[in-house]
Formats: sequence, structure tokens, C-alpha cells
Amino acid sequence: MIVNCDMFSKHIQAQGVRCEKILKSTNALAIRIAPLLRCVIPGYNVNEAINNTNDDTIIVFDSGINDSKILKYISKKNPDKRLIFYYWNPVGVSFPVEKVPKEYEIWSYSPSDCEKYSLKYNSTFYFPELVVPSEAECVSDLSFIGKDKGRYPILMKYKSLFEKLGLTTDFYITATHPKIDRSKPASMSYANSVKRMQKSRCIFDYYNDPKTGLSLRMMEAIYFGKKIITNNLRAVEYDFYKEENVMIVENERDEKDFLSFINTPLQEVSQEIKDYYSFMNWIKRF
Repeated sequence: MIVNCDMFSKHIQAQGVRCEKILKSTNALAIRIAPLLRCVIPGYNVNEAINNTNDDTIIVFDSGINDSKILKYISKKNPDKRLIFYYWNPVGVSFPVEKVPKEYEIWSYSPSDCEKYSLKYNSTFYFPELVVPSEAECVSDLSFIGKDKGRYPILMKYKSLFEKLGLTTDFYITATHPKIDRSKPASMSYANSVKRMQKSRCIFDYYNDPKTGLSLRMMEAIYFGKKIITNNLRAVEYDFYKEENVMIVENERDEKDFLSFINTPLQEVSQEIKDYYSFMNWIKRF
């Protein structure tokens, strides 16, 4: 069973794997009072479906976890299950490692976090069934679609750099916390972001930690046959890396021939490599 991976829940269910939300209710009031009520009602607002599974393994994603009592409750109710806590985000912006109960194996998508916190490694994943032919021609050279996450100033510097070089850009940057920051456009569905990304020749990928694990943008580049410009310094270590497909930058002052890179023919990534990053093979690697 997968717990707390709301973004891809439908696709996970389609693979025959149960996917549940960790909370029965996610309205603002329930979230605010939950930590207090869990002091007297340990399982308050925890989805009981998690405790009624026949699966041998429960994988809990870090997304939105902010209360160790939830994790402790699940472990208490599932003493005979294999429990895995999976970081799909950098530890530094997520749930503290030291607060994950000892009953859980702790895994991460990030090699650097695995080294820093002595975690087990399993890369990010993707769904081959999401790949459909694009019905539209490319209308931009470079695209970035994602949340601010403190990256807005540097993203805009890169956007300006690319445009000064004569490249067309499609940067759609949404607020990290949309209820607080209303100055940025609204988030779009993942399906719509994929359609928009397909209209660009190259994806721009920027990480706050340049040595972290692979983002979904990297997966999109591999599966949709797009070039990618990234500041992920570890990209060269992966099996899919080809210098014709992946350009690594360290800062917006890099004197690189971006136009030449984008115009160089894309090199095909083998189906074997693509299969490695599929969701079902990700499951098997635990």
C-alpha cells in the first residue's frame, strides 16, 4: 500500500496497488485541531483504511507529514507489516528524520540526503502510461512549470538570460503557498502541465540543492523525449545521461552555447533505462 501520494493516486491504483490518503479529512479546521486531539485520541483523523489492508508493506510518503503521532499510530496498528517512510522531497524542507519512528525503514529519492542522513536509496519514478503523442507543435524553446519554492529570483534570471540569447521561453511559476501569496498564477493540474511542457523543445530544471535526487522534470525529459538544462550536478552519474540530451549549468553566468545544445539532435534513451524508472520497478526495488 502507498500512503500520501495524492498526485499520482489514480495511476497507482491503476497498477493494482492500493493508494490511500493519510487523513480522513484535509479541511483547514481538521488539520489545525488534529495535533491537539491526537494527544487524547491517538488516531484522530487518521484514515482507518490504512489499518485494514492485507498488503505486507505500507509505504508512507513524506508529503504533508508534520506530526510523528500519525506515524506512531500507524505502526502500532500494523505491528506485523513492513513500514517504509519515503522522502519524495529533500529532508531539509520536509519531515525531520529524527522524528520518524524506529519501526520505519527510511528511504529517499536523493543520493545526497542518503549520504548525509544514512538513508536507503530508491530513485524517483514515473508512469509510462502518461506518455502520449503531442498533438501540438513546439511553440517555445525552453519551459519551466512549477512552484516558486524560493527559486523565483534565480528562475527569472535564467529566463532573462535565455531570452537575451534569442531563445523563446514558457515559464509558469506558481506560489509555494497559494493561500498566502496571491501574486502568482494558480497551480495547474499535472495533466495540463504535461500538455504545456510538450509544446517546448527543452525543459529547464532548477534545484535549490544541486546534488539532490531526480525531479519529475527529469523523468518527463526521459519519457517524452525532451532535452533538459539542469543545475543537478549529479545528473552525469545516471544511466540515462547523454551530453547531447542533458546540459548541466552551475549558475546563470555560465558561458554555454544553449542554442547549439537545443539544436543538436536528441539521442534516444533505451527502453530498458526508461523501464527502470517505472513505478512498478520502483516498488520492486524496496
